[in-house]
Amino acid sequence: MTTEMTAGVRETMRMLEKNLLEEIFIARDSDFFVTRPVIEAAEYRHIRVTYIDTKKSLGHICGIANGAAVAGKIRQSG
Repeated sequence: MTTEMTAGVRETMRMLEKNLLEEIFIARDSDFFVTRPVIEAAEYRHIRVTYIDTKKSLGHICGIANGAAVAGKIRQSG
């Protein structure tokens, strides 16, 4: 089974608002003003926030060529 991920602030926030994520990933080298709304939304919904060292590493985890400041792990149904 493959883990589905979101990448980027907009996509991750949309999925958070729909309560479809089980974990959020934040790149430590991202600007706080970019990541803060996602962190606050995740904490409000009691969703685990995990920090990754770099945007490049987080992008690699998500399977994208570019770096990502924010990503989310989509909740598995069933």
